[in-house]
Amino acid sequence: MILPPMLDTLNENICELIFSQAIEKKYNTGDLIVLKDAPFHRTALLTKGVLKAHLDEDDNNSLLYYISPSENPFICPLVITQTSISPISITAIEDCSLLWINNDKLEEWEKEYSFLRNSKIKSTLYNISKITSRISNRTTLTLEDRLYNYLYEKHHIYSTKKLQISRTEISLDLKVPLPSISRALKKLEYRKKLINRTRSIQLV
Repeated sequence: MILPPMLDTLNENICELIFSQAIEKKYNTGDLIVLKDAPFHRTALLTKGVLKAHLDEDDNNSLLYYISPSENPFICPLVITQTSISPISITAIEDCSLLWINNDKLEEWEKEYSFLRNSKIKSTLYNISKITSRISNRTTLTLEDRLYNYLYEKHHIYSTKKLQISRTEISLDLKVPLPSISRALKKLEYRKKLINRTRSIQLV
């Protein structure tokens, strides 16, 4: 097992503790993490792959934020609870590995290793900032700018400007009709922000 880049500076003792207590689970692209054998009373640590947190409502599954090992690897209990159904679902958008850590153990380690506690807090604050930003952008930015920000975030996560992404996925993530997405892509291409190909989008 490996730890995510955010935790690279942890000493060997805490790494051994995590590995000895954690349950490692692997997920395939498209799996709903919350619904597939999620161990309750545990916090998840993403070590490989990318996840997508999105609303889980009949008429709305808008993107809230991405979860990646480098930026926000912790999935905390506020999302995964046994007694209530969260309006947020988490889906694997590529094959992933998660370490599930007992919450009591994690709290015990955090008292001794402040970096571990700070990393979990940083993950949570990152998620909140992304949700806040998306809400703000819906009212302050044009669709073209929202779309460009969305694509740029994908570029940052995958470290490539050539994005293999369907228009349908964009439409669902941004909760915008497909024709509007197509028009916005054409406008961004006219502004020389991207090259709009049939099966991919190339950022310039």
